[in-house]
Order: sequence, then structure tokens, then C-alpha cells
Amino acid sequence: GSIWSKRLLQRSLLRAQPMSNKPQGTLAAAAATAAAEHEGFVPDEELQLLAESNAHPSSNNCRRWAPLPRSFAAAAVVACAFGVVLFHINRRLNSESMQSGIATRVSGIGDRGRGHNSGGLRSMTALAEQELAFVPIPAGNCTFYAEKSKHCDGEQWNNFQKCGACFNAGSRSGVMCKGSKPGYSCPPDKKEEGGGMAFACMDWTFGSGAMRAAEASFNARSGQPSTYFGVGTYGVALDKDPMGGLGMCLELHVTGVDRPIIAQSINTGHDVAGDQFDLQIGAGGVGIFNTCAGSGDSMFPGSKAPWGRQYGGLTNRSQCAKLPAHPRDDAPMLAAGDSLIDLCHYAWDKGVYSNPSISSITRVLCPPELVNLTQFRRSDEPAVGAVGSGRSYSKSRRLAAHGCKLGQPGAQADWCLTRMMDCRKPSGAIKDNIQSELMAPGHRLVQPCLADGYTRIDVQCGCHDCYC
Repeated sequence: GSIWSKRLLQRSLLRAQPMSNKPQGTLAAAAATAAAEHEGFVPDEELQLLAESNAHPSSNNCRRWAPLPRSFAAAAVVACAFGVVLFHINRRLNSESMQSGIATRVSGIGDRGRGHNSGGLRSMTALAEQELAFVPIPAGNCTFYAEKSKHCDGEQWNNFQKCGACFNAGSRSGVMCKGSKPGYSCPPDKKEEGGGMAFACMDWTFGSGAMRAAEASFNARSGQPSTYFGVGTYGVALDKDPMGGLGMCLELHVTGVDRPIIAQSINTGHDVAGDQFDLQIGAGGVGIFNTCAGSGDSMFPGSKAPWGRQYGGLTNRSQCAKLPAHPRDDAPMLAAGDSLIDLCHYAWDKGVYSNPSISSITRVLCPPELVNLTQFRRSDEPAVGAVGSGRSYSKSRRLAAHGCKLGQPGAQADWCLTRMMDCRKPSGAIKDNIQSELMAPGHRLVQPCLADGYTRIDVQCGCHDCYC
């Protein structure tokens, strides 16, 4: 079903690429059907043709002999049919050989004491597909940062062994942040004259076209109850996780929300309590570090007034209509089919704009569809069996001790699903917040965006000439 996710993600993301490119007839049909049922997506003509045909194109070539005389046509049809049989036998043998090769590859790259299943070829192949799906596409090249020296050169840069002193070599390519501070050094505020700034990406927002496409792909291939995706901040103490939860994916069961939410923590905040998740939604509150509105460098035009309260944002759904629909540089958001007003409405409609209670939190393996959006991935991921809604839960599942008590005198926000949108480059995109041994090569940093909220910045290096 990955061709389905490929098309949807390509239509929703300007800089993101698909995890794989392996069209399979019956799987594509199932993915298209399931995705359409989950989200109301209508496949384009190419996807409809793919879903309707389960055979390799060569199996239809025999029809081309119809205009020939009958004697020639009969012989040709027999020969063609025999060739098709041989083709499918050969393809089956190649497929089995490829699966065997994949299983060998998995044993080499996946066995790191993280509880991976080794109970046969089928599970190993599934694990291989998960591992291969995380390869950054297109992978960046450190020579992108070369200016005056050859520090960025090296035949092994794509194996993360050379590339000067680049922290995130081999990560997905992007555009250069202008000025003297490129890559992951691109500032979150106070940009230099003629320089650039890094921002949060708007397609990370709950309910964006890219998020819903990623959900549809995941839900179609999982065969399990539907799940929402999101990003934000997870409240976890540093003595429980040395990076404060950065990079973790959590499955949240939330009171009043019709599906579980798999959300990745890409940010940190001293105002986020333990067992709280602060979800990025449309106009969810700009918080302390506001780069959404109110200044000349803000992502969106206009004043702060339409954005509501600093913490919590708007007080009712009707206020969404007063928000600016698109950033100052509006072309990418328009192309993606997103609107801040629509994202705000979606959050209200799905029940995440009212501080609902979290009933359980489970750390799960980050789905590749979600990693494709953030480019952020831990190296200490849970076992494959812990992925997603309805699967075998890992031992990390924790039930709420009580409901959300926000609004009560002296209450903390533990077991609350709160909300935010500050448009600021997140903590997971800042090198000093990351412990490299806990992150997967090529996925050590969140890949942030330019001021349009969609165009990804290249974050392999933090300086020109690769020697930071």
C-alpha cells in the first residue's frame, strides 16, 4: 500500500518524500479503499487504475496481437501466454529470494537488544519494511555546505562516518537557511540582516492534509482501529528520560476523542507537567515563545489579538473565522490545501480544544508515516509489537490516576491533553538538546521549515564548510 501513501504525501508535502516505492496491486487496492473509508479521500485517476489492476502490466500485452491474421495471432497468443507464465514463476522466485535477503539484512541492522521479534521470515520481513521505510529520501549531501574548504568531502559521508563535524549527516535534504547560520544553526528568532529563521512546520498540525494522509496510509496498512496523528510536547522528567521525552511516540487514549492519538514529542517546555501532552493544533495558544503573529518576522500577518489567550488560545469555535487563513508567504499552504481557519475548526470538531482527560499513555514505535513528517527518530524504539492502536501493548502502558483537573484551584495539568501553536522552531531541532547515542543516524534532529511553514530546511550541518 506504500504507493498510496506516496501519492498522498507527495500531494500534501512540498519537501517530504515517500518512505518507499513498491506498488503492489492488491495492497494498493486495499490501501486505497481503506484510506477512502477512513478519511473520505478520493483516489486520483492513477490510483484508481492501480487499484483496479492486480496483475503486472505485461499480462495484458497478449491483447495487442488481435490485428494479426488468425494463424499468426494464435501462435503469438500461445507464446505470449507461455511467456507470462514464465514471468510470474520468475517473479515469485525473485520475490522469495528478495525476502530471504531482507531477513538477512534485518538480522544485521535490527538486533540491538530492543526486543525485536525473530520468530520467522514473515515477522522479519515486516521488520525489514519498517527499518527500510525510515531511510531519508532524498538523503542529503554534505557538500551542499561547502564554500571555501574541502571539509565536507569524503567518500563515506553517506555512511555518517565523514562530513567534517556535521551532527546530522545523511539526513533528508532541504533548502539552505540564508545567512551565516545555516542548517540546524538557523535561528528561531532575531534573525540577522539578510538571514533566515527556522519555524515549526504547519503540516505537523493536527488535521493538516499531510497528517490526515499519513493517518490514512497507516490505518490502511495496519488493519486495526483508526488512529489520529499529532506532534507536541510530552511531560516526562529528565530522571526518567535524559532528553525529556524528545523523539518518543505515545499512543494516547483521550476522553471524548473517537480515536486514539499517536503523537510524537518534538518539543520540551518547563510549563508541561508530567503525564501531560501539549498537542499542536490550529491556533492552540502561542505560549511564551510566539513567532506566529504580532511582529515583522512572524509567520502569519496581523496582530496577536485574533489568536486569543496566550495560553489556551480561543474560547469558542466561532473565533476561528477571525484568524489569518494563511502565512505571509501563502503559496505552499495553499498548494497543500490547508488553512489555519480550517485547522482550528477541525480541532474543535474532534474534541481536542477543551483540555480533555488522557485515560492512558503508551510509548509505541513511531510509525514511518509520522517520522516522514518530522524526520525525528529515537534509536531506543519499543518492539514492533507495540505499534499502534489495538496491538499488543508494551509494558510502558500507564493508566491515568485521575481525570484532568485544570481549572480547579492549585491543580496541575497531569493527565490533560492541552494545546498549543507557537510556530517556533521546536526543541528537537536544536542540537544542544539532543544526545546523539539516543537518536538514529540521519534522524537526529527535527527538520523545521522556512517562514511559509512547509518548505523544509536542510539540517545536516550547522555551519558552512562542515566544521562547526
